[in-house]
Amino acid sequence: MRYLSFLSAAVAALFLSGCASTGVESSGLAADPPPQNAPAPLPEAPLKAVSRVAAAADTNRQATAAPAPAPSAPPASAAAKQPPQPKPQPKPKPWKVNLTDGSHLAVCDGIRVYLGFPALPAKRGKAPAASAADRRLTLAPLLKARSKPLVSDRPLRVCIDPGHGGEDSGAQSRDGKTMEKSVTLDLARRLKALLEADGAEVLMTRTSDGVFVKLEDRAAKARRWKADVFVSLHLNANGKSDPRGAETYALPFCGAEATSWDGGKRTPDSTRTFPGNSHDVGNVQLAFCIQRRLTAAAKLPDRGVRRARFVVLREAGMPAALVECGFVTNAKDLALLRTAAGRQAMARGVYEGICDFALGTMEPGLPAHVSGTGGLGKNHAAPARESTGGAPGAGAAPKRNGNQPLSFVSGGDTRVAPYAAPAASGGDAATQAARAAALKAAGL
Repeated sequence: MRYLSFLSAAVAALFLSGCASTGVESSGLAADPPPQNAPAPLPEAPLKAVSRVAAAADTNRQATAAPAPAPSAPPASAAAKQPPQPKPQPKPKPWKVNLTDGSHLAVCDGIRVYLGFPALPAKRGKAPAASAADRRLTLAPLLKARSKPLVSDRPLRVCIDPGHGGEDSGAQSRDGKTMEKSVTLDLARRLKALLEADGAEVLMTRTSDGVFVKLEDRAAKARRWKADVFVSLHLNANGKSDPRGAETYALPFCGAEATSWDGGKRTPDSTRTFPGNSHDVGNVQLAFCIQRRLTAAAKLPDRGVRRARFVVLREAGMPAALVECGFVTNAKDLALLRTAAGRQAMARGVYEGICDFALGTMEPGLPAHVSGTGGLGKNHAAPARESTGGAPGAGAAPKRNGNQPLSFVSGGDTRVAPYAAPAASGGDAATQAARAAALKAAGL
């Protein structure tokens, strides 16, 4: 029995010695020395380092095997509740004035405007320049965007003058069926209705076809009634059938040449000062506003803002314009004049131009005033109108600060000229004094 116990102990000792010789550590037993020519044992790694390496490898395996899920998209209902972002609207472009060397013709905002004197020749590569008088009395008033209405403490007073009448039938169509006196009276009645719908007071120099009023008496009626604006309505005619379109006349300033359809013409009256010259600034502004709106509303070709010393213009004591609404000798214009819709479009264009002038809303980009929305009655104010930047209804109305940006292509003086109606009117001395006071107040 003791022999078997000794044999078991010997076998156990041999087994432990073999384990030690293979590098396995056993508690309380020393390892035998390595045999000769045996490779050196590998260094043993600490337990903590092995644990960190194993943990990192395990993390890498998890990341490769199961990538993190992408964040979920917001529900469709939440996205639908977000309001759409408004698109940036284009800013109204400033008006530009283009001149032609040696010509009376200028173009402002696409509308033809005839100067009092030919444009000065271009020098050293620069564009042609307007004369000093035209810069002050033609171009600067058109580039001005006034911020105040013409009147504010009472209704606007407009005198409408239907041209001709009575025995004076005016221009006639080639077939004799359309007479100027009848068409202008119809246009005047339509214009009157549009103005009165906004609270304006209106006086017509004649109210029937059978009455003829002398030219001097027409302007006198407007002065006695103390009108704020005078507009005379006419139709054009020509020996040829080709000419067509609308043109609006303003009184030339003192010394300026009158214009006709084929060029400028000087007369002895060119150096005279008339009562209407006390409103040189307001005259050209009113004519420009009417011409711009009339051609757009009635889709008529633009024949420009012209200058003439017509009796009703030179004797007016307030801003005045004479409007030629089309040619009775042209087939296309005549077709428009013979329809109620065509005449209504013409009346609306003249009305919109009067509103632009009277409400002080000549800025580029503003749409036309809408009849019936108010603005011409007592304590009126110009109703808000969205800026279009060339397209109606595309943007918020710009602030009218009276200093809209100018772009004067031809160079020269670009000072802005507001219009303030002078208090005095009458003979030559009074007219000159009133005109000087108005120009001084306007900064001209």
